[in-house]
Amino acid sequence: MSHHLYQSDGFVLGNYPKGEASSLLPLFTRELGLVLVSAQGLRHLKSKLRYSTQAFTLGHFALVRGKEVWRLTGAEAQFQFSSWRSRADQRFNFWARLFKLLSRLLHGEEKNEALFDLLCQTLEFCQRTEHFTAKEIKSLETLSVLRILKALGYWRAPQAELIEFGEHNELSVEILEKFLPYNSRAVLAVNEALKESQL
Repeated sequence: MSHHLYQSDGFVLGNYPKGEASSLLPLFTRELGLVLVSAQGLRHLKSKLRYSTQAFTLGHFALVRGKEVWRLTGAEAQFQFSSWRSRADQRFNFWARLFKLLSRLLHGEEKNEALFDLLCQTLEFCQRTEHFTAKEIKSLETLSVLRILKALGYWRAPQAELIEFGEHNELSVEILEKFLPYNSRAVLAVNEALKESQL
């Protein structure tokens, strides 16, 4: 019996050992939403997919639907966030916290192209902006979480002064500077939205 092959870009939110050499990958994809993927033999040193499926990787993946989980048949890394970690780059810690939040908020296979595109645009901004001040990275994190909550429907009654910052995905150093005076109020809005989500 043949199985349909699904292909999609996706973010590897984690990589968890399964059995002797396999792994389970929570994968947030553009085409399928969050899927749990089984990768057979992935932890073998000879595995060709090992490099492309590390936690915190953006890549292109080929998947087949199994009875309980998806099965990985192909993977090609497009960007690995670990490249920032090796240089003690603060951008890695920023993304590690975002992925932890996504793992907490995402449930089930529900397509969300708006959220996926938001993450891609945020990554592009981080790639072209090598150095952030402490205040800029703080603003970037709060603003990103605010937009993630909006994309997931958890930010239902935004304060008037914050609406313009959640209306689009555009990012620049100038936008972060403009957002900075509202950061404290935005943090309160984020915490309230997370509390109401009960997640």
